[in-house]
Amino acid sequence: MMHFENQPSRSGLMNPRIYPINSEKSDATHARLVFAAVLFADIKGFTRFCQSVDPCVAFHTLSTFHQRMAKVVAEYSTTVTTNAGDEVMAAWCGTPSTVSSTALRCGFAMLESIDAWNHEDVSFRPGLNIGVGLHAGPVILGRIPSLRESRMSVFGDTVNTASRLEHMTRIYPTGLIASDELVRVVCKHSPSETGINRLHSAITTTIRDRTGLLSIRIAI
Repeated sequence: MMHFENQPSRSGLMNPRIYPINSEKSDATHARLVFAAVLFADIKGFTRFCQSVDPCVAFHTLSTFHQRMAKVVAEYSTTVTTNAGDEVMAAWCGTPSTVSSTALRCGFAMLESIDAWNHEDVSFRPGLNIGVGLHAGPVILGRIPSLRESRMSVFGDTVNTASRLEHMTRIYPTGLIASDELVRVVCKHSPSETGINRLHSAITTTIRDRTGLLSIRIAI
């Protein structure tokens, strides 16, 4: 049974304290409720891209993409990083102001890395674009005990919402969408953060499969 206390901060977000999950199964004690900033990134139109090029080119492109993204992520000391297909998920757990600012910087660094890659090497492929989605809030950090070789990951609405925001970069002509919730934390604690001036004013929208409305910030 999960047991914790909600401790809202002045920003309205959950206090980043770590709370144990009590359970008779010892494996579940590795799970914790924490505050996290979560980032999703993947290649736009990668399925169509794979149809239009030689399989060796597709494999080389995917391998290079993950190598470049891994290099960027390593510079920002994530708590959790996972890769699946052409998707990258990264999460930072800790103090809201710190992890939100770090995630935003990492997201823009990813876009810059892809832009540099497109300028460096377009001889064997068309230029690629990626989408980045960012959200912050409470998550469960832990492993799924019933799965073999289960890795540490994050779970919850915050994670799902970040993934949905990444997919929305196909709807809006942009490379990055962040929740206004995350951006407000960054603005409050780091008003000079360089990424803030690269975002439009907040708009309110619906998120697929998610009830209610969410305010988002779209990158210029």
